[in-house]
Amino acid sequence: MLYTLQSAIDKVRRLCADPGGNEPLFSDELIVDGLNESLQAILPWVANEATTEYTGDGETFQFELPADLYEVQALHSSVSHAFIPRIGLFPGSLWFAGEGTSLDEQSFMEYPAGFVSVASPPNSSDTLTLYYTAYWPEPEEADDTLAPPTACYAAICYYAASYCLATKGQSAANIRQYNTRVDSGNPEHNPVMELSKHYLKRFDMEIGRHPQTQKGAKSG
Repeated sequence: MLYTLQSAIDKVRRLCADPGGNEPLFSDELIVDGLNESLQAILPWVANEATTEYTGDGETFQFELPADLYEVQALHSSVSHAFIPRIGLFPGSLWFAGEGTSLDEQSFMEYPAGFVSVASPPNSSDTLTLYYTAYWPEPEEADDTLAPPTACYAAICYYAASYCLATKGQSAANIRQYNTRVDSGNPEHNPVMELSKHYLKRFDMEIGRHPQTQKGAKSG
């Protein structure tokens, strides 16, 4: 079953006991902000898998990373038919910085910022394929479908509900700073914030049920 932005907004309102209508507790804009935040929060568990290709010219060894990149997973060479080792930034690692001359010397690193660099410049017969995790696209219209797998829907809504309730909890905290009397025991003075924390825990539980996406090795 596919879910739209509007259905997600409606579910977040139900979670927050928000009647909506002419006097909603939360604006659509705030809920959408929370939903968009959740699309980033799920990335460590649920990757938006994407690829981009670079064609060699025998000289270029630094290639610009995609604008929607969240995390590089792997780099593949069409000539060697193999994934290129990722070099580690630690003593003893060999790095030819574009001056390598053979496939045996090939490796890559994410350096400098915004680029992926290879040790040996690929020639025109070699196509490098970058496997990476992209940010999930943010829905804009009410009938736009949420891109992540349906299994993530509950977690996304719990996170957005926590996000919205935190704004109310912050308001309560501002008022409570003027309290002058401490009740006996350990009373909860900000139940809205506690509910926000509860939904954040529900997010962790729900997203934890989803198997993590396979990721590339971090070093060669």
